[in-house]
Amino acid sequence: MTIDYAHARYFCLYLQQRGLLEAFYRKFRQAAGSDPTGLRTLRGLFAVNDLSSLDTDFRAWALAYDRQPLKVREEEAAR
Repeated sequence: MTIDYAHARYFCLYLQQRGLLEAFYRKFRQAAGSDPTGLRTLRGLFAVNDLSSLDTDFRAWALAYDRQPLKVREEEAAR
């Protein structure tokens, strides 16, 4: 279960760095009844039918993010 929280945290940082976290959260809350997983909302936000390209980009971002010095990561997270 801990890995799920870490994954969600990193994905939120990924969205935040792209300026999409607020928009995703707002749309996700509005559509929670019809889209409880948020996958349809996410596909709409990125204008894709298949999330594989988003997954590939997220994984590359996460690997690069982990290699940044802690101070840089903390500054980015604070934005």
